[in-house]
Amino acid sequence: MRSPDGYEMALNGVFVEIDEPHHLVWRNESDDPARPPVIQAVTFTEEDGKTRWTLRSTMISVAARDKAVEMGFVQMIIQGTERLDGYLDSVKINH
Repeated sequence: MRSPDGYEMALNGVFVEIDEPHHLVWRNESDDPARPPVIQAVTFTEEDGKTRWTLRSTMISVAARDKAVEMGFVQMIIQGTERLDGYLDSVKINH
C-alpha cells in the first residue's frame, strides 16, 4: 500500500468473517510497528439496482485511531476508493 505522501508499506490481512455476498471483515497489520492494526468491515447492499458499499474501520484504541488519521489513513481510503471506481468504470458491462 502507498500512503498519500508516497510512503510504501506491506500489509498483511486475514479474513475473520465472510457472509457472501453481503459482508466481509478482515484484520490488517502493517510491517511497520508504528502503524496500528485495524479491523475493516465492508457491507454490500442493493439500492435501486446498484451496489452500495459501506466501510467501517475499527482501531484498537482512540490513540491508534488518531495516529492512523495523522498518518494519512483517511486519504488512503479515499485514494483506494477512487482507484476502485476507475477500475469498475473500465470494466462496466452494458445491459
